[in-house]
Amino acid sequence: MKNNEKTVSEPAMKKQGFLDFLFSRNRAPLLFCVAMFFSWYLFFFYSIIQGDSYYRIILFGSGEDTFMDFYNSCRDASRGMECYTLRGVIYPPLANLFYIVCCPFITDKYLNTSFINNHKIMTTPSNIMVCVMITLVIVCFLVMLYSSVLKGNKYYKIIVTMLFIINYPVVYAIERGNIILLAFLLVLFFVFNYDSENKYISEFACICLAISAAIKIYPALFGIMLILSKRYKQAIRTVVYGILLFF
Repeated sequence: MKNNEKTVSEPAMKKQGFLDFLFSRNRAPLLFCVAMFFSWYLFFFYSIIQGDSYYRIILFGSGEDTFMDFYNSCRDASRGMECYTLRGVIYPPLANLFYIVCCPFITDKYLNTSFINNHKIMTTPSNIMVCVMITLVIVCFLVMLYSSVLKGNKYYKIIVTMLFIINYPVVYAIERGNIILLAFLLVLFFVFNYDSENKYISEFACICLAISAAIKIYPALFGIMLILSKRYKQAIRTVVYGILLFF
């Protein structure tokens, strides 16, 4: 009987040991690299086979709608409360405040145009550069933040960071000019720093989560991390921050 128990338990122990090894926190970057490499392989494989038609499937093919999540939101925000009453915008007030700040850098001709003529913004280089520069700043902060928490030599950091940035979800968000990039940056800072021994950095991480949730709402789910780690006071303060920023 003991031999049978040993025979049954050893494979289970080996399996559990393999799973612990595979999904340990130290192996997460390796799994990420493998997944991203496979994703890249599929991307280039289909690009070679289908050519331009593949890009038209995964991105907006006409070219007239590039960055329009940014431009349309600036146009809507410039109209004040009409963006909610007439256009039915679902962005929270803080997100619209961000776009209002960006409005002075967008030409008045576009801000005052009708929605059906929004594609005309792509004919104005200054309008295009506004979105490009804002996106570059956010991506640069993403690269710095992510590379700062990676462990390993510089080549490893470069490869993992490139895989992190150059993948379809991020590329698609860049093509749309979506504010989710900013929300993602703030959430990432929270995830990496909410348990920091430096109380100021830890508190700022909670504020970042509150700002992110006030921009896109669903990042508030990351607040569960505070509850699971039994940081109840920190969680309460984060909720307060979020309520104040949302309204």
